[in-house]
Amino acid sequence: IAAAGVAYLMMLGVLSGGWMLLRQGLVASDEMKKEGADTAFLSNKLASLSLFTALSLPQLDSYAKTAELAGDALASLSIETLLA
Repeated sequence: IAAAGVAYLMMLGVLSGGWMLLRQGLVASDEMKKEGADTAFLSNKLASLSLFTALSLPQLDSYAKTAELAGDALASLSIETLLA
């Protein structure tokens, strides 16, 4: 697992960031319906969510494949190599 640690941490970062942006997007969407809402600010919040979704979330697949390959590579090593 340590061999794939960076990939797992990157996945966690992307997922956590996406989760926080989604929460902000839900609040922004609700706030936009209210009288006197700062629609420019709230629209930018929603645009940030859209941009993150388009650019960052697709990286999850790459990180998952990297983690899988690192695990496979680690499994192919002998115990002697790992303990050296």
